[in-house]
Amino acid sequence: MFKKSFIFVAILVLMFTTPIIATEGTSSNESEADLAAIVDGEKITISELDQFANMQQLIMSLYQSNQQFTQLLLQTEAGQDLLNEYRKTKLDGMITMELLKMEAEKRNIELSEEEKDKMFNQQLASIKQNNNLTNDQLLSSLNEQGISSLEEYKGMFLENNKDNLVINKLMQEVTNEVKISDEKAKEYYNNNKNQYEYGEQVNASHILLKDEEKVDEVLNKLDDGKEFAELAEEYSQGPTAKDGGKLGFFSEGEMVPAFEEKAFDLEVGEVSNEAVKTDYGYHIIKVTDKKEAGVASFEEVKSNIKENLSNQQRQKSWEEFVNQLRDEAEIEKKLD
Repeated sequence: MFKKSFIFVAILVLMFTTPIIATEGTSSNESEADLAAIVDGEKITISELDQFANMQQLIMSLYQSNQQFTQLLLQTEAGQDLLNEYRKTKLDGMITMELLKMEAEKRNIELSEEEKDKMFNQQLASIKQNNNLTNDQLLSSLNEQGISSLEEYKGMFLENNKDNLVINKLMQEVTNEVKISDEKAKEYYNNNKNQYEYGEQVNASHILLKDEEKVDEVLNKLDDGKEFAELAEEYSQGPTAKDGGKLGFFSEGEMVPAFEEKAFDLEVGEVSNEAVKTDYGYHIIKVTDKKEAGVASFEEVKSNIKENLSNQQRQKSWEEFVNQLRDEAEIEKKLD
């Protein structure tokens, strides 16, 4: 059974990696059987479309979850029709990708070494942050996958993503003229003030202790005049310890109930005379400021409004640009 399964998987790999080769004597119509589309004279083959659509990976995943269904999918006319419909859903995306690559080439858009380094470093930082890895742990993980160095991984990353990176630079070039004025942002603010309403807020710091026995020790030091921030740095076992226990402003519903109830009950400058117990441990709380319910001022939210409006306008400009490319292109789809 294992051998049969292995052979079938091998056949799947061949089916979706080997292009169809026209034999001698094939008619012109039959020679176009492997074409998915022609875009401004450039041919897109079904083999290329399957690669773009990760068809091989799709088939392998289906086979692992349901072997019988996958065999029917590949061995019946109905199954082939279904695969072809899936191809059609991916074809427009590939056509757009081809048009963008052509446009980038027309504009002689290339990545400088500095830009390549920047994008690769962003990729590394993202991987490390998302997986909570150190440099050594990342390198060890790459080694386990047969990648001997960061330089080798960099080469693979740039090669596998070269089209996307160039298109990303094209998008920046197309949308970099987008600017949102203060007047435009103020107009949006005036028309949407309800978005910037807030309830009563408290600005607090805390010292988080896992061991209840440490609570009295810290409270006694506070009574003796020790600075709250210094004790937080020394004793607190929470992530804000290095910042003196600062949590910043928060509204009702943002903190666990017991902590929140105590914080809102304290006066500005007051420190809780006992620790508040939560699932995280024991909190000694200091309230440093309070805000009554109200509406954030324009100056407080201006930069955020301008960023959001800029992102919306860039997206709109990019979509219009892509649509114009498609409208002006000669596109001939070959999939039935």
